[in-house]
Amino acid sequence: MPHPPDLNVLIAEDNPFDRTILRRAFAAAGSHATLRFFDNGEDLLVFLRASVDEPAKKQGPAFVLLDMHMPRMNGKETLQHIRRDGRLKPLPVMILTTSDNEPHVHEMYELGANSYLVKPNNFDELVATVSGLEGFWFGAARLPKII
Repeated sequence: MPHPPDLNVLIAEDNPFDRTILRRAFAAAGSHATLRFFDNGEDLLVFLRASVDEPAKKQGPAFVLLDMHMPRMNGKETLQHIRRDGRLKPLPVMILTTSDNEPHVHEMYELGANSYLVKPNNFDELVATVSGLEGFWFGAARLPKII
């Protein structure tokens, strides 16, 4: 599936092992997106706001993957900030977490998450998840121009 060369997937994930596995899964899925990792929601928001304020200096994101459990600013707080900012509100945001807790799922959708994904237990399932995300967001869906 052809991808425009400037698609960025922004990933807020503080666990170095999970970052490595995600990089490998995107590569195994044949992704052409640039992955940008952030240790927490605060750093992600700084990047997003700078991208909106100075679009010539940054490539805009295609979508965001948020882990629920991060230091300084967790996924829930980050999602709330994104949805309150009129410039960022249309940005597709997916929760990617280990928590399969039904109240968490419901709450994230109530706060405006576009999807809630539980991290698969094995690599092949993660590759399939990444491939499905890319197939939908880079293929079937029309993405809003944020930046």
